Amino acid sequence: MLAASVRKLFDQVPASTLALWCENKECAIDFEETLTGGLTKAKLAVVSVQDRNGSRTAVLKHCPADPYRESRDFHAYERASLSGPPGFADVHLVSLDKGINTLIPDGCGGQFVVMKYLGPGPRHYYSTLADLLGKSALGAACESVTKQILIDWNDQPNLPTHERSGISAKEFLSEVLGERCAPGGHLREVIENLTVPGQDLRWPLAAVASGEGVDHIRMKGLKGNAHGDLHPDNVFISTPNSGHTSNLDYKDFALIDLTTFGDNRLLAVDPAHLIIDIIARKLAGITPEARSRLEDFVIDPDSIDPAGISGELAAAIKTVHDVGTTFAVDRGHYKTWVSERLAAIIACALLFVGRAKDDTSRLWFLALATKALKRLSETSPRPDTGAAKRANPPEGQWAAELPARPPHDELPENQDTDKPNLRLLKGGASSSPGADSDEDEDDTARTCISLADELIREISELSDHLSPGDAETATTIARVIAEELSEALDNLQERPQVLSIHYITSVGIARAKFDQVLVDLQVAREHGVNPPSLRALTSKATQLLSFLVAIERAGKPDQPPSP
Repeated sequence: MLAASVRKLFDQVPASTLALWCENKECAIDFEETLTGGLTKAKLAVVSVQDRNGSRTAVLKHCPADPYRESRDFHAYERASLSGPPGFADVHLVSLDKGINTLIPDGCGGQFVVMKYLGPGPRHYYSTLADLLGKSALGAACESVTKQILIDWNDQPNLPTHERSGISAKEFLSEVLGERCAPGGHLREVIENLTVPGQDLRWPLAAVASGEGVDHIRMKGLKGNAHGDLHPDNVFISTPNSGHTSNLDYKDFALIDLTTFGDNRLLAVDPAHLIIDIIARKLAGITPEARSRLEDFVIDPDSIDPAGISGELAAAIKTVHDVGTTFAVDRGHYKTWVSERLAAIIACALLFVGRAKDDTSRLWFLALATKALKRLSETSPRPDTGAAKRANPPEGQWAAELPARPPHDELPENQDTDKPNLRLLKGGASSSPGADSDEDEDDTARTCISLADELIREISELSDHLSPGDAETATTIARVIAEELSEALDNLQERPQVLSIHYITSVGIARAKFDQVLVDLQVAREHGVNPPSLRALTSKATQLLSFLVAIERAGKPDQPPSP
């Protein structure tokens, strides 16, 4: 039987449907306590269950039908249980209740989900990440959760995946937003009913519908294991009975409601959704002046001063951003990640335009989406601006560049913002490989030489005494350069007009030397830098440069270099 205390949590039809299911299954469900829900219409409660499998405590969640959300998938739990490296799912993913191992229809197109309850232990109890809102520990908790979801969950040889030809910015946005922005869609109706004197608020709609302003942007579309609806109420945190938490406690989190799990989801979306959901819960208490700064800080936390933004909120935004940067740099995807992060912010901000309860909040989320859209549109010049020669980027080359202010550096005052700038390096090149310059764009060997030279100069500025934590930050730019050099070497190997076995072999040796440099950079990042390791790294990078110079000086591809 379904207790009256549970029935009153839901509308009449879902409650009656659940009561009938309980009667048919000879299952009794009684109320224990309510759990706070997200900004969707879903409702959660801790309940006691009595059936043929015995008595136990469980978490009951009602997921109403949503015409713009993909249907809840019972089999997603099974796929999630097999995802990630060994042991990840057992520790961090909450399974369905073993006795009610199914989704329960609610009679209105939605479902009830009954999940395993994470009960208190002798020294701890579980609370949601939402309980840390307003507390100084929020940043540390978000960092730990995001790191394990984005990095550890996808720590497998075949992840992340992406199509070689990449996806457009419009395709990215459409994958997240579905038909919400189409004519008759809920989000389109909401935005068209918003007005600000002297402003046209419809650009985000046009960007989703037709790619307006971002049709020239392509990105890899990095995919892998993701929750699909990451917000504070779907994250359970282990909390000591003493109430005094440490960073170690946040590593023992668990994700609930895995009906939205996918092993082929856009990876930039979970972090963006988590942060924007947190902001949605805090927005009412933020002053109008601070709200404008918050928009800028969400888009560029490396450069914007978070003055006026609460410390715990600023820490959450910055730590989640930094985890994404670490993930992208370490996997060699930093350039595309910058654009994908912005696209995820746009998409999630638009989701919350539709979820917000008042026009003031709706306009704020729309302003955030518009600012992020503007930044995304500027990450690469349009082909017709004269800043690029090709009408379309070739396969494997991503139009997305680094943000205007890369980590740990500043732009020169006289920088031409119409030209792409992968990063500002001390004395390095001012434009990315493939950008319009005096060099012939097909001279890939010369591009490799330039990047190797920049890499050596960046390495030469490293201190010879760095702890692992300091080395992770200090080697960021070097690792970004290495990512570009890796792509340039790939292009060198794939030049279709070069058929000489000598040339192919020589480039292969250069690739091997580069791989040695890459290994030493990774060791430095993880274990720190000392004088011997720095000398070895410098020596290997110098050998690589010498070999690349020899290849370029050979003049003709069929003449083997002799470094």
